[in-house]
Amino acid sequence: MPDKKSIQPLLGDKYYHIYNRGNNYENIFFENRNYKYFISKYVKYLNNYIDTLAFCLLNNHFHLLIKIKDRIVINNQVTTDLLQIGKLTGQQFRKFFISYSMSINKQENRSGSLFLKNFKRIEIDSDDYLRHLIFYIHYNPQKHGMISDFRDYKYSSYPLYDKNKDTIFQKDNILVQQAKDLVLSEFFNNKLEFIEFHKYLYDEKKIIKFILE
Repeated sequence: MPDKKSIQPLLGDKYYHIYNRGNNYENIFFENRNYKYFISKYVKYLNNYIDTLAFCLLNNHFHLLIKIKDRIVINNQVTTDLLQIGKLTGQQFRKFFISYSMSINKQENRSGSLFLKNFKRIEIDSDDYLRHLIFYIHYNPQKHGMISDFRDYKYSSYPLYDKNKDTIFQKDNILVQQAKDLVLSEFFNNKLEFIEFHKYLYDEKKIIKFILE
């Protein structure tokens, strides 16, 4: 099990659990539009560097499950150096957080850091870990008592896998559609298995090692 407080350098072609919370446990989302704005900024700064397998945005923290690409194009030049890709991805995350924070500070007439310093990242080192982490990320709003059924939460990627569920991101599903085939074919075999997996893992003892915050 990786160090929970790890802020080790990112590497290309690796899966990571990325998460962080508001400074002093303060909110990072204040209005409905902030969730969509967060995602729009995320896509702008990071979509060319990572694939997003799962995400969940809560009022004072967020979770992302990503795979960093193994090749990127910078200034019309293809880069396959995994160390360099990881470094560039980390820089893009920092730009993303700064940009979002500046907008929220202006909206809320606040100053100072919105997020805790050094966003957390944990490398995913097994298929089983990844499968359970996808569930944990989607289950998070129910775990924190924000909703009675996590599958009805609008600010996560779960509804993007299940078209019968409502989400404010339905029209912006470029995030998950790029990784959806990978998740359903390599980790769950198909959509039905994905949905069934989310039906029975409510016992927190089964996912305790994935509770990271």
